[in-house]
Amino acid sequence: MRRGIEPVIAEIILIVVAIAITIAFASWMFGFWNVHSTSHTQGLQFYPDSYISQNRSVIYLHLKTHIDPEITFYVDVPGYTVSDVKVTQIVAGDVTVDVNNKVTAKIGSEFWIKIVLNTPISDSDVEVKIYSDQGYVYWYTIHS
Repeated sequence: MRRGIEPVIAEIILIVVAIAITIAFASWMFGFWNVHSTSHTQGLQFYPDSYISQNRSVIYLHLKTHIDPEITFYVDVPGYTVSDVKVTQIVAGDVTVDVNNKVTAKIGSEFWIKIVLNTPISDSDVEVKIYSDQGYVYWYTIHS
């Protein structure tokens, strides 16, 4: 008469599978597969101390890159044309801004950029979108 898998072996297999699923889920939740990927995935972090000036025509973004080796991007504020948005560098690690408002930041750079708008923002919240040359889109809502 044939017997199935021993109960102890079946229990060990279930425990190992449960641990593997837990580790995979925790890694996904903490973003280990996004930022630290060997496929050079783009990663850009917005800090919550980003804000809109009192006259509502300047946006200050506090950012940090997790990108290997660098990111080049431009900033878009929905409701404004490209000519309405001027990016200037305030404080930076290894960051440059060219004449076309494109920002280039090296890996690990933490920096502020200043976005000057031709007309003041009328809404209380503003969504800022960042488009990288690699095709990634990041967005952040600044609450005032």
